[in-house]
Amino acid sequence: MSQKTAVFVHAYCLFRDGSRLTVMSEVSTKEAVKLILKGEASYLILSAAYHTWRKETELKKKIATEAGVALDAVIVITEVTDSYDEARKALEIMRRLRVNTLIVVADKWHIRRAAQALRFYLPGVKVVPHPITTPRYEFTAEPSRIKSVRAGYAPLWILWNFLLYLLAPFLLRKQ
Repeated sequence: MSQKTAVFVHAYCLFRDGSRLTVMSEVSTKEAVKLILKGEASYLILSAAYHTWRKETELKKKIATEAGVALDAVIVITEVTDSYDEARKALEIMRRLRVNTLIVVADKWHIRRAAQALRFYLPGVKVVPHPITTPRYEFTAEPSRIKSVRAGYAPLWILWNFLLYLLAPFLLRKQ
């Protein structure tokens, strides 16, 4: 079996007014594109959330294609609602592409929980964390006011991810 690698970008949503990607989303997409262009992966998997997934996808694809990533190397996971839904939806893509290594580009505070969820749903896939640092946190266009606000303040974002990382074994068992 040949080794196939993909790079995965989480759905960090649109800015609260829906006009653009959040800085976190833009930075993680650009970092994933760099990995593709360096030849570290064959596929770019973009995750996009909620009712704004089409716009998020469009903006992320634009970053990728303008940098030189072939459109046929880009796969999109649509309408995700949380990290566990995202990981569940990634399973079918991994099987279809026969990917056995997944480089996960995620915020440094989110990477442990994101990798944990992906490892749970993708037991045959090697999950390689690739943390990024976002220059700022922003309110997001999410249905949940709590999630939107937590994304806008670094202390809330860090606390949210830390607590959910600790709760993940229980939450994953319930899945």
